[in-house]
Amino acid sequence: MATTYVAPFAKLVRQILINERRASAREVAASLGLSYGALYNRLNGRAQFSPDEITRLLCELRDIRLVDCLLRQSGFLAVRSPEPGENHLDRTASRIGFACVAEVLSALQGITDSAALHSLEQMQRVEIEDHIHNAQRGLATLQLAVPYLSTLPEHAA
Repeated sequence: MATTYVAPFAKLVRQILINERRASAREVAASLGLSYGALYNRLNGRAQFSPDEITRLLCELRDIRLVDCLLRQSGFLAVRSPEPGENHLDRTASRIGFACVAEVLSALQGITDSAALHSLEQMQRVEIEDHIHNAQRGLATLQLAVPYLSTLPEHAA
C-alpha cells in the first residue's frame, strides 16, 4: 500500500486537534461545514483543505502556528492584531517589549556560545532562528498596538 503525502499544514492541524486536544475534531468539522469523515480525510492527506476552510480553521483554532506553517518560506511574518478596545495594552506593551529583549539576548547568547565552540550545529541554528523570529513577532505586535495605547483611559496609563 502506497503512503499518502500529508501536507505540513494538515499534520499541524492533526497535532492540534488530535494530539493536543485543543478543540473537538467533531465540533471543528461542523464549524467548517464538513462531516467528521471529510475532516479526517484532510488530516490524513486524502483531501486538501480549501482556502475557505483554512480561513475558518484559523478563526476557530486561533493558533499562530497555523499561520506560521502557511507562511513558512514566504518571507512574511504572522502577527495577531490587537483587538480595538483592549484595556490592558499598556501592561501588555511592556511585557511584549521585555519579552523581545529576552529573545534577542537568548539569540545573542546562542551565537556567542557557538562562536566560542567554533561551530554552529543545526539544532543551535534552529534555536537562534526561533529566538529571532519570536523577537520579530513581538516587535511587530508592539508596533500594531501603539495606535491603541493613545486610546486608553487616563487611569490605565
